[in-house]
Parts: sequence; structure tokens; C-alpha cells
Amino acid sequence: VLFALFSGEHALGGVTAEHLMYVAISALALFALYRNFVDVRQIDQQSRLATAQVEQLSELDDIEAFLKQAEPSKFKEHIAALYKIFQSDHEIRQDNLVSLLLEKMLARNRVTELLAGILTTLGLIGTVIGLILVMGSMQEDLANFDPNDPSANIVQTLMREGGALSGLDAAFYTTL
Repeated sequence: VLFALFSGEHALGGVTAEHLMYVAISALALFALYRNFVDVRQIDQQSRLATAQVEQLSELDDIEAFLKQAEPSKFKEHIAALYKIFQSDHEIRQDNLVSLLLEKMLARNRVTELLAGILTTLGLIGTVIGLILVMGSMQEDLANFDPNDPSANIVQTLMREGGALSGLDAAFYTTL
């Protein structure tokens, strides 16, 4: 996007920085939504599996048999960690393991939070760049404006296609 801004439209075959910014923001937003969907689906799957495995563990009433039979899951990892600690120390506290389990489950959410921060930053950068371009173009239009010319209209000059205020909407769309 920055390359397109400083090299002009011709360097990218007529593709404008505005279009590149929209594509970049849209792609990141779609990736963030997809990633969040996958994470929610995985958490739901692990929750359902844990519910079934709690019943399986209750029916077997034998941790070693459960660990051999149960399919891989976060719950099975948790029970295996508790059992390993129990074998060396009968005074176990599962508070730390529950915290670790929660951290593992929430670690995937950090990517979504990172993408949200990147999208917000890109929106603000796009707005600032858009406003800088508007101000530069406005200085040009005002410097070339002749108030003595009866056909001159400053509002039309600023609002024409390619005029100073014509790209202002792009600056605010990136924020949105």
C-alpha cells in the first residue's frame, strides 16, 4: 500500500493505494473471522469430548484404563498430568493444572486479538494517510485558485473527481 502511495498508480497498473488498503483490510478481516470460527469450533469439540470422557472415566473407574482407551483430548491430557503428579505426590492440587488448561485453550484466541489490533492499526494508518493526501491536494487547489475569476468556484474545485475532498471518503472507510 505504501509502495502504491509513493510510486503512483502507474507502477501497479492503475491499482490505487485505496484499493490495496481495502483488499488488505478485507483479507485480514476474513482471515480473523475464519480463525475465530475454527477456534470456537475446536473449543466446542473439546467441550463435547470432555463431557463424554468424564462419563467414560466414571464408568471405568480406573484412570490407567481410561488413559489407554480414551481418544486424545485436552481433558485426557489434564487427567494424565494429574495422574503423573499423583504417582509421585498424593497431595495434588489441580488449580495449577486447571490454569494451564485454560491458558492452552485461550492461547488460540491471542491470534484473533492480534489480528483485531492489526486491523485497527491499518484503519487508523489509512485514515491518516488519506487525510495527509487530502491536505496536500487542498493546498495545491487553494494555491491555484483565482478568486478574481468569475467562473471559479472553490467548492466545485475541491469536490471534483480527483479534487482534494474527493478521496476523503476513502480515509474514513479505512477507519470503518
